[in-house]
Amino acid sequence: MSERATYAYGLLGPEAYRRVRTAKILVVGAGGIGCELLKNLVLVGFGNIQIIDLDTIDLSNLNRQFLFRKADIKKSKALVAAAFAKHFNPGPGPVPGGDNVEEDVLKIKGVHIDARHGNIKEEENDVQWMQGFDLVLSALDNLDARRHVNRLCCSAGVPLIESGTQGYLGQVTPMQKGRTECFDCMAKPVPKTFPVCTIRATPSEPIHCIVWGKSYLFGKLFGEDDEDSDDTELEKAKADGEDADEIDNLKKEAAAFREVRQKISETDGAKRVFEKVFSDDIKRLLSMEDMWKVEGRVKPVPLDYETILAGNFTAPHVRVAAVNGTKASKENGAAPPKPEESKAPADVARSAVGLKDQRELSVKDNLELFIDSCNRLSARAVAHPNIPLSFDKDDDDTLDFVLATANLRAIAYGIPTKTRFEVKQMAGNIIPAIATTNAIIAGFIVMRAINILNNDWTKCTNVFLKADPARPLRSYGTQPPEPSCGVCQDVYVPLPCDPSKLTLGTFVNEIVRGWLGWKTNDEGEDMEISVYEDKRLLADPDYEDNFEKPLEALGVKRGKMLTVVDDDGVFANVAFPLCKLPETSEKPYQLPEKAPEVPKKPVQQKETSPSPPPQIVGQKRPAPEDEQDDETASKRAKIMDGIPAGGNDQANVQLVYDSDDDIEIL
Repeated sequence: MSERATYAYGLLGPEAYRRVRTAKILVVGAGGIGCELLKNLVLVGFGNIQIIDLDTIDLSNLNRQFLFRKADIKKSKALVAAAFAKHFNPGPGPVPGGDNVEEDVLKIKGVHIDARHGNIKEEENDVQWMQGFDLVLSALDNLDARRHVNRLCCSAGVPLIESGTQGYLGQVTPMQKGRTECFDCMAKPVPKTFPVCTIRATPSEPIHCIVWGKSYLFGKLFGEDDEDSDDTELEKAKADGEDADEIDNLKKEAAAFREVRQKISETDGAKRVFEKVFSDDIKRLLSMEDMWKVEGRVKPVPLDYETILAGNFTAPHVRVAAVNGTKASKENGAAPPKPEESKAPADVARSAVGLKDQRELSVKDNLELFIDSCNRLSARAVAHPNIPLSFDKDDDDTLDFVLATANLRAIAYGIPTKTRFEVKQMAGNIIPAIATTNAIIAGFIVMRAINILNNDWTKCTNVFLKADPARPLRSYGTQPPEPSCGVCQDVYVPLPCDPSKLTLGTFVNEIVRGWLGWKTNDEGEDMEISVYEDKRLLADPDYEDNFEKPLEALGVKRGKMLTVVDDDGVFANVAFPLCKLPETSEKPYQLPEKAPEVPKKPVQQKETSPSPPPQIVGQKRPAPEDEQDDETASKRAKIMDGIPAGGNDQANVQLVYDSDDDIEIL
């Protein structure tokens, strides 16, 4: 036994150390928290670890993800992290699945790390795969993947430790189905949005221009061309009370974009886009006199392509943002900047030697970057016409496009421009990560992991790191499951099947009505049920068109989940995660010998008190009820509202839902 192992054995004790050495741990995410976590697990003595991450290493990761070096850029995070961490405890480690009795554990040195470069949502990562782990440690940085892992853990019955950091804030939350609340029991923060007309017609802040470049212009030119979605968004904006004339003009603008998009790969494609967006569209907006009568709005200036390239364009003066209705632009007394060529030599030199991401770009610089990024992106679109491009803060092509378009739009509207570094932060929704926060949270994850492996849930409190020098660390007891949660309150039945042969009708008639016994209700009437894949309706009492189709034809494959809902709302939902069918099976599916007992949903008690009870720190408070849009909505719509997770939050505790790198603000 090594010296480090001797210390761990003495601190943990024989039984706990054996569990640490033999437990199979899944780490999801190899970023800021994931790197610290993997290092801690190896140093403590965990012997069997699997880590998965689909991301590659970027230069911006190196200041806090200490398992990576400059030579590792563009390589897989999971593979590099595993190779580096093995050096902390060299040796083969305990054999996965072997008979690791205590004597063997003490003799075998090292750690076994199985690293995978892949997506946790891939079909092979199904419930059967998840059931092979004793504990899952989540170090993810996006909400969708975290919800997916949470549902997988609930369906497999595997404990999960959730974590996240945001600047100086952090949290560690142990979870287990039936014992504590799950990730979807808790309400999530609502992303910040901006009015459509502000983004597309009347921006007044740099963030408006960045959102326009990232979410609107980029998507129109290189993303999925969804005309129906665009019309729906504009109609919703009109219904919400935004100016009807502006909305109608934006519809015409969207139609014109399609013509420009078709020709963007031509030699003068970038020029056509520029002249439409930064000249023709601005002139059209200026012709709408009523739009500019609103106090605080500043008329934009059309940009001239040839004049800018010649270095003779005089940019409009930068306004100060209007506050409480005070006017900007000329009243601010700001003098218009000089033409490009008249920039002081010292400024030019300073701009040339500055860091690339922190250099301030001139109007001409932005136009040249716009042309270059347009050409790069259009070449990618031509090479893969069936794959829509999407913005990624670590993709130089997409970031350069958003930087150039946001700055050109800002110049036209007299708004201060931003550097590449600033645009990357704002467009990528980045809140600067702090390595120390990641280290603290990773340490608590390992402590809670040991508690769970020892089955000592009394010590598995939620840990919160706050920006409070007097008391930075707080802990609260775990909360019970939320009765209305649409994830942890479901009954899960893993379903090994062949989706190419199992039809939806067979699933409903033989499995749900036959095996599960959902034939008649308590009144002796036929039970009305609906079947969903995620939020997608596949069947209900009035819709059986898909019964003859195999699941595969409906896009339901291994790793997906079919959820059966009692339309009368009496019984809990039953979810069937699809798994791999053994080759020896004669039927297109296999089921357990005994069907589960499906509990009835709890009866909702009406509030008798006219005022809410006083809040206590650490006590759960109910989330506001969802408003129904239409009292006469069909049963199908009502059931759809019941599919997403509902939930509660921690009173007076700020929960962090994005770890290390990203937090949604747009």
